[in-house]
Amino acid sequence: ADQLENWLGSGDLNFTNIWSGTVGASSISWHASVDNAGPTLSIYDISVGTSRYLIGGYTDNNWYRSGSPGYQADNDAFIFNLTTGIVKRNSESLSSTAQYAIYAAPGHFATFGGGHDIYGGENILGAPLNGWAFPGFSYGPYLAGNIINGDPSVPFFTVNSLETYTFAPAPQ
Repeated sequence: ADQLENWLGSGDLNFTNIWSGTVGASSISWHASVDNAGPTLSIYDISVGTSRYLIGGYTDNNWYRSGSPGYQADNDAFIFNLTTGIVKRNSESLSSTAQYAIYAAPGHFATFGGGHDIYGGENILGAPLNGWAFPGFSYGPYLAGNIINGDPSVPFFTVNSLETYTFAPAPQ
């Protein structure tokens, strides 16, 4: 929580889990909980070979707006790796890719970037090697590598779980 508060730059926050899912959970269930929830943080627990990571992203945008599925711009969006402490901001990308902060579509789970920088699959959570992390398409330069291990290749991963949170300032 402290690391996320630091990246958000909003002081002490209370996080509220609005959706949790493991292998087999549906994107319909995820969207029913997160659509129109406002700003959210989504955290994937993933496996790449024998290694596990907590990766995810933040957006100010709603995950789906009736009549407007697809890419959405968000200059405040960022992706992160809680395991390694890496954060990549949409504002670090080339201006031509900033419009691809998130991909909001009914069948997709939390998807960040135009390549996609983080893609956690669609329809059913956790299909083996169904997720990937494209290096530096919308979040940071390509040469900085992907969010998982900084490699310029595209690692495929398996999603073990996904949690999505809203947040508000903690009472003083």
